[in-house]
Amino acid sequence: MARDYYQIDAGVLNAIKLLLPRGSTLLELGSGAGTTQLTKRYTVYSVENDEEWLGICTDANYIHAPIRDLQDSSGRELKWYDIDVLAKELPSRYDLVLVDGPAGHIGREGLLTHLDLFRTDIPFVFDDTLRDSDCSIARQAAFLLNRPMYVFWNFSVVPVNPLEPDMVRRLQSKALEVLHREESTYLENYFLEITPVTEIDPSLWIEGDEEKELEEIESPTLARSEVKPTKAEVRLDLIESSFAYRIGRLLMLPFWPIHQIRVWRRNRG
Repeated sequence: MARDYYQIDAGVLNAIKLLLPRGSTLLELGSGAGTTQLTKRYTVYSVENDEEWLGICTDANYIHAPIRDLQDSSGRELKWYDIDVLAKELPSRYDLVLVDGPAGHIGREGLLTHLDLFRTDIPFVFDDTLRDSDCSIARQAAFLLNRPMYVFWNFSVVPVNPLEPDMVRRLQSKALEVLHREESTYLENYFLEITPVTEIDPSLWIEGDEEKELEEIESPTLARSEVKPTKAEVRLDLIESSFAYRIGRLLMLPFWPIHQIRVWRRNRG
């Protein structure tokens, strides 16, 4: 079954979950299949320009904002949501903005010209920032809001304050889990090289009871003998315990005195 690229993935959903307590209100620009997942935890307002997507999720509050021709501050023409509709119908209170629309071929730069329509004291999550244009929009929004920006392989987070290191690790963990399952033909559309220099280690992904696993991993009383060995250490143990390695050591044993004499001579100059 082909992947639905109009749906936010588990990395974005996890980011929202970590940033936003259950029961909060979320405003999303652009709706899709992922809206249903969001409504299980939050009150969701969805700004949508495509009439075919209106009402797809019965638990969301839809705001139909057709695409209009606009101009940015330099007079450059662009397309974005109808600002009159947004000014009239956006909720007065919400706790996070998810930027996942309009569609890529329309563009999302109108957000930068009309940030004043939104609350500026809450986190923003930008989906699809693997695209250069969307990454640029997220970066400029962070600059205009005077905020830090955290870039993951396919989405970015612009929080109000810098994130704690543990939060960043958990965001990266889920993002890499999604990346590991991604199709190479899709990644080739956005990355010049799709083979990471640093291998993705699935053992670092957090699954199940996240809080419990974090406590076990980061417990300050953890004895050194209980620390999980690295992948390199595991491979070295396997090599040294192998039958071929032991035979090799046995065959090289007669040459050991010669090696020692050479080392002694080299050290004496």
